[in-house]
Amino acid sequence: QKKPGKPRVVYAPTQLLGFRRLLPMQPPDVIHLDWQMRVVEALRELPVEFICQPHPEGLFKGRPHPLQPFATTLRGNFEAQLDAADVFVFDYPSTTALWEAACTDARIVYLNIGSGELSPEIDRLFRERARVIDVAYDTHNRPLLDALALREAVLANAPPPDPAPFRCLLAGVK
Repeated sequence: QKKPGKPRVVYAPTQLLGFRRLLPMQPPDVIHLDWQMRVVEALRELPVEFICQPHPEGLFKGRPHPLQPFATTLRGNFEAQLDAADVFVFDYPSTTALWEAACTDARIVYLNIGSGELSPEIDRLFRERARVIDVAYDTHNRPLLDALALREAVLANAPPPDPAPFRCLLAGVK
């Protein structure tokens, strides 16, 4: 349950794949893990209760995740976070967890590293629902984290989001 005090922030990075590839494409694991570590580092600096809940599948299924030494890391039932989180941070659009979170009253910060496009209508709805930070890349094709934009998005004193459009789309409930 949500508690008064520091907001609970849940970062749900997607799975690392090893030699497999999925569509939409995501950066190679070495780039993506470096990215995830920088996101964790930035979130750890904030005055929040920070939880990292990596995708349960992928290269580290059943093994410790490399982010574990750097953040409180939970594995397993993401649904347990849906009522407890004040803010969710995602960086991959093709995950059930993102769309489940869109149906909650929690705020969403989406770090758009270019791992998939949404249809124009869904993109518009999503940008109304979530704070989207479009990520730039350096000359070595590594995503650049704007830690200040992430900080401002996570700590924003914004009005509660309206999950109704996503509840209606995904569950047929208003």
